[in-house]
Amino acid sequence: MQKSNNTITALAKDVLYGLCGARASLSQKATVLMYHAVGDNPAFFTVPTRKFVWQMRMVQKKGLRVIQLSELIQKLKAKEDVSYCISITFDDGYKDFYTEAFPILKQYNIPATVFLATDFIGAFMTNSEGIALPMLEKKDIQDMLESGLVEYMPHGAHHCVFSKHSPAEIRDDVMRSCETLEELGVAPKKTTIFAYPKGKITPWAKSLLEEMGFVGAVSVERGDMHCGDDIFSLHRNAIDSATTRTQFLAILRGASDRVERVLKWRVTLVRVGHFCRDLLRGKTIYRALFHMQIEKHMGHIAGSVLDIASGARPSYRTLISHNTSLTTCDVLSGEGVDAVLDFNKPLPFADASYDYVLFFNAYYILKDRDAFLREVYRVLRPHGEVFLASPFLGGEMAGPDDFFRVTKQGLEQDFLKNGFTVSSIERFGERWTSVVYLLHPFFLFGFIRFVFATIAYMLDFLTPKKIRTLHPTPLGYFCVLKK
Repeated sequence: MQKSNNTITALAKDVLYGLCGARASLSQKATVLMYHAVGDNPAFFTVPTRKFVWQMRMVQKKGLRVIQLSELIQKLKAKEDVSYCISITFDDGYKDFYTEAFPILKQYNIPATVFLATDFIGAFMTNSEGIALPMLEKKDIQDMLESGLVEYMPHGAHHCVFSKHSPAEIRDDVMRSCETLEELGVAPKKTTIFAYPKGKITPWAKSLLEEMGFVGAVSVERGDMHCGDDIFSLHRNAIDSATTRTQFLAILRGASDRVERVLKWRVTLVRVGHFCRDLLRGKTIYRALFHMQIEKHMGHIAGSVLDIASGARPSYRTLISHNTSLTTCDVLSGEGVDAVLDFNKPLPFADASYDYVLFFNAYYILKDRDAFLREVYRVLRPHGEVFLASPFLGGEMAGPDDFFRVTKQGLEQDFLKNGFTVSSIERFGERWTSVVYLLHPFFLFGFIRFVFATIAYMLDFLTPKKIRTLHPTPLGYFCVLKK
């Protein structure tokens, strides 16, 4: 059954990549291939040697401008034309790069960039599947440097995932990685680029690397590179054992951006499906739309998270990434509550101790909004983010207090006054869904409530924009702030 499902998935991806690649082009953009290992080991990211030979032959045959990643990033920074440029990268620094990949790269005269996890040089590294693989040795690294085809960049000393460590710990780890490259005599001379371990980027990661002198960084997000992209969050296209010939050729043609757009539509459809599921389970339309906002804005979070008004079992918990260290708070103690708080008193947490702060559906019970926001600013790390949902028409907090219902303009004024940068304030719900919310207690049957709610959701979109702008009647606002 598993093999059958894998085959169906591969065929579906082939169709998607084939269609997206049919008229794609690398004009005005570049692409980067991300490898890990080449050979016959069982790791999912290992590309069989014969397949890698074919892939490099295709790279050469297509007449692309194959350049090292450092040169590509220099072109992006200088806003030069990067049309039909391609770079090859290898993460971690496995031994098979020397024994399997490097001879093939030499054969086709293709340069590559290797991101080294320096603490593992000459040792073994265990991947996420529990497979231990041998790593490059010092002699291997120095031998390949002499060819002029290979450049080395830091990947952290101990391959530390940013979201699981403090900025100080990451700074030390990255610094040790750079120092090891210096000691080996293989440190980059001009352009130093970083690859985020496992692609996890925290709010403070980019500024930390920039302060340390890096000129750019690459993630594991699928897509092509364009002039004007965030130079510290550049996309790469993963090539692994499951990458078919159809998919690889489409990537070389510049199909990755189109694939990503199609998959985003798929994500939207999934959110709509979750919206319908929430309604059928008896959730209010406010709660269903609120969940859609969380899925839309918070899929990327990874790091330490303070959830100030979560309660013991919040309905949105399953929507938050597992790559987080979560502190849950409530006004009452209970199972699953880490800290009991009075929201109108100073927060009992250290300065700059969290990457993210969540405050959902409780803004209107605050007696002093400014004092609360100053406390949130204090416990948030530099460049950290706040996600805040503020009901306008609805009321989702069980407590008796209800001091303020704040408009979009009022929310923005609150946030700016207390030092935050406002990334976005989005209304969710409009007049039709607001009516359904008010009538929620009177729907005796879940199916009837579902029908009325879905019709109202569609009617909200049909309401003229001018009316929605001049006379907004939202259920609430979802706000994203940055320190």
